[in-house]
Amino acid sequence: GESAVEAMKAALQNADPEIREIAVKILGLIGSESVMNPLITALSDEDSQVRKYAAEALGGIGDKSALESLAAALQDENSDVCCAAADALGAIGDAGSVDVLSQAMRDDRVKGHAADALVKIGGESAFNALIDALQDESIEYKDSVVEALGELGDQRAVTPLAELLINASQYSAKIIAEAIVKLGPEDAVDSMLALLDAKETYTRFYAASVLAAANDSRAAE
Repeated sequence: GESAVEAMKAALQNADPEIREIAVKILGLIGSESVMNPLITALSDEDSQVRKYAAEALGGIGDKSALESLAAALQDENSDVCCAAADALGAIGDAGSVDVLSQAMRDDRVKGHAADALVKIGGESAFNALIDALQDESIEYKDSVVEALGELGDQRAVTPLAELLINASQYSAKIIAEAIVKLGPEDAVDSMLALLDAKETYTRFYAASVLAAANDSRAAE
């Protein structure tokens, strides 16, 4: 009850970070409205583990009053805190978080977690953010974005994914082909036929594998 909340709020002032960690975890388990302010305050604790557990607790509670503070925590100096904040925003699932998560995909430390959070939020704005990231030349490694588009399940991603396959590395080509197959390889037949003459053997192989998944007889040629 409230006496437990008050005791944990007092524990958050303790000099020992391990005690503050325990207090944050217990506040997360209590999960009532009265724990929100102390947990949000704990996102600014000097100890990174306390900040991480505070973000996890806020995600578990799912109250939208934490959105602004969790968005700020995406900029934390500690990568674990950034990732926990992204996960929490995904768990809360508010479309208002799409813009900050879209920006977070430009940060290699948190990119995969931000992409996963966008999948959980879903909807048109999340889809558009992932497509923008796919086509953003400043993002060097796009595998987590590709996987997220596969998970999101919107077939409109097939054409931009097929375009990405042309110059993909062998590792990325596999992930792109898997995402296309998951979304609906029938929409990629023309693009994949064009890649059967690609320079790289692996590009030809993954184009053929998409065609095979689409039951297109030209995959065997």
